[in-house]
Amino acid sequence: MKVVLPKKWLNATLFYFGCVGLLLQLAAALTIWWHSYDHPGMPWYIWLAPVMLICWGLLPALQLQNEHPGKKGEVRLKV
Repeated sequence: MKVVLPKKWLNATLFYFGCVGLLLQLAAALTIWWHSYDHPGMPWYIWLAPVMLICWGLLPALQLQNEHPGKKGEVRLKV
C-alpha cells in the first residue's frame, strides 16, 4: 500500500493536527519526567486520538476526501 502525504484541505488538516497533538503529548511527557512530578504515567488511550487523526489523513481507505492518484514528483511513504 502506498501512502501519499495529503493534498486536500480536510485530509491535510487532520494529518497536521495529529502531528501537532503527538508533539504536544510528547512534550508533556518529557516535562513531567524532567521535573520529576508524581504522575502514574500516561495511559495508552491518550495517544489514540492523534494517531487516529494521522491515519485519517494518510491512509486512503480512511480519508474523508478522496485524493487523486499520485503524480510524478509527489512525496510517497511506502507501508
